[in-house]
Amino acid sequence: MHCPTCYSTKFQLSRVRPGDRLQLLFFRYPVRCRKCAGRAFASRAFANHLRKLGKLSPNDYGERA
Repeated sequence: MHCPTCYSTKFQLSRVRPGDRLQLLFFRYPVRCRKCAGRAFASRAFANHLRKLGKLSPNDYGERA
């Protein structure tokens, strides 16, 4: 997945807002770009993966200290 604004691949989970209910019905969860702070929606599988990694995207996994 790439950010629609800056094309970065680094994301973190974003808060669910009341207006996100329709997206949640389609199992799409809010994520935020770590580079430009743009907000987008990702699949449930990608959101669960971020949650398991401690809110870091898969690309950040190898960069942890």
